[in-house]
Amino acid sequence: MGAPVEGTFAALADAWLARQRALPATAQDKRADSTLEENVRELAMLKRAFGAMHVGQMEKSDAYAYLDACSLARDKKGNPRPRAAKGNKEIALARRVLEFGVRVRLIAVNPSTA
Repeated sequence: MGAPVEGTFAALADAWLARQRALPATAQDKRADSTLEENVRELAMLKRAFGAMHVGQMEKSDAYAYLDACSLARDKKGNPRPRAAKGNKEIALARRVLEFGVRVRLIAVNPSTA
């Protein structure tokens, strides 16, 4: 499994997920099925924020903006519902997806760690 034709975060996330699902169960970097189920939900949130962005244009500050938004999140009724811990977990997954982008040579450097 290689780089997606489209260089958006959403396409890269889908390619990362497809690779994870295709890895043999004994692969060292294979995630547990339960972890992948959670990752699907987390990727949905990340794709809402970053999906259309080309990974080559992403910057570390994008992750901080996401975390700030998670800290200020509100529920459907407008009540404060911060989700800082979940936001941190989602950004950790975004970093992993972007590392996959480096692995498949879609980007030269992971913008979340640069």
